[in-house]
Amino acid sequence: MENSIKPIEIDDDYADILKIKEQYAYRFGYTRPKEDLIAFKNRTIAAIASTIYDEYDLQFYTRKIFELLGYPYTGVKEWGFDGSLLHQALGTVKIEKDKSILYIWFQILEFVANSITRADDCSRQYAFVQKIAIALKLSGINAVICIDGEEYKFFPYSEAFFDKPMVVDVINWLSTYEKAQNQYRQALNDMLKGKYDRQVVDSLRLALELFLKQFLGNDKSLENQVKDLGVYLKNKNLSSEVSNMFFKLIDCYAKYNNSHAKHDDSVDENELDFLLYLTGSFIRFLIKINNKNMIVADS
Repeated sequence: MENSIKPIEIDDDYADILKIKEQYAYRFGYTRPKEDLIAFKNRTIAAIASTIYDEYDLQFYTRKIFELLGYPYTGVKEWGFDGSLLHQALGTVKIEKDKSILYIWFQILEFVANSITRADDCSRQYAFVQKIAIALKLSGINAVICIDGEEYKFFPYSEAFFDKPMVVDVINWLSTYEKAQNQYRQALNDMLKGKYDRQVVDSLRLALELFLKQFLGNDKSLENQVKDLGVYLKNKNLSSEVSNMFFKLIDCYAKYNNSHAKHDDSVDENELDFLLYLTGSFIRFLIKINNKNMIVADS
């Protein structure tokens, strides 16, 4: 599958701290507590420091990260990370105070991950991304770092609903539905930046609507897909209970979107999480039964 997105798996060679904490919790019979945002910030600052090899690296990252933070950069030459302007600036960022600041922090980490000079084995980049993945694992932050083509990107991950492949797999399944995939990606990017408004609701609705148009081969709106969907599902020999449930959910989904996408400036975060995964569930369900039918036909 082209342009597939894969969550970064933690390599055992980098997981010594994680293993110590988890094994200790296992021996003493308690659940390993999630680290707070300050610990996450400190771990990621250390990861950034490990990527800075010389004064050129320091100036480059200082200038770019200051731009992301909205700080003025004077071009002062420095020779080491410890005590530098960048070190001081990163230390003052209060990611624990507001989600919007945490999302800027993700942008910084994403920028660093994709700016590290790539040697033949990409070892520096790999080591940095491993440290970020471990910091995320130790924390309670609902995000996952993935490889998307040749770039590293953060995506939302809400473990209260499904595991992270539910979000990532949907993007991959939509690789042949480019317009729908673009809208789904837009919704994810907006959520990761802390936007919980009608634009995200509309992006999710458009993702599903554009998917259905291409999937069913028509140009109908979401609300007018019931008849064509009914014919499609009937041909798949699904139980009437599942078909009826699917249509009821689609109907409620369309009504919610029509109400909130047109009239509300803000949307409850938990509702939007649910809407994200419900959109993914609709797409996942249709693609899976379609693929199953294709396999049977081929055999």
